[in-house]
Amino acid sequence: MKDIADEYFNVVMKQPVPEPREYISNMLSLWEKVKDNYLEILNTHLIVNDIIIYSMKLGNLDLAEKWAKISLGYEGNTYLLGEGNFAVGEVMYAKGDMEKAKEYFTKVYKNSKTRLFKGKNPEYLKLIGKK
Repeated sequence: MKDIADEYFNVVMKQPVPEPREYISNMLSLWEKVKDNYLEILNTHLIVNDIIIYSMKLGNLDLAEKWAKISLGYEGNTYLLGEGNFAVGEVMYAKGDMEKAKEYFTKVYKNSKTRLFKGKNPEYLKLIGKK
């Protein structure tokens, strides 16, 4: 099975560290190499996760949402605890869509209880009535 990790880490370890927009651009270029069969290539979730994180840092919530929804493809495979659902929940929360955030956080809680919520915004659990 093909693995994108070496190419990914070449981008991640680049010095000096690129600005967030450039970093996203680098990740998108890497994504172009795997997009047609990303679920069949190891470690593509790292690219998706980084795009979500850096999009959130930039406040580009529409881009973060797009990639969080792509991350749902990893559920039950690479993501066994509900990481994709958690990513969508976080983005929906940041966008102020509490109904959608609640929907996704509830799925995460059903799958892994509080494990993914540890160290995160405590309001996420409050939203689903768990703390």
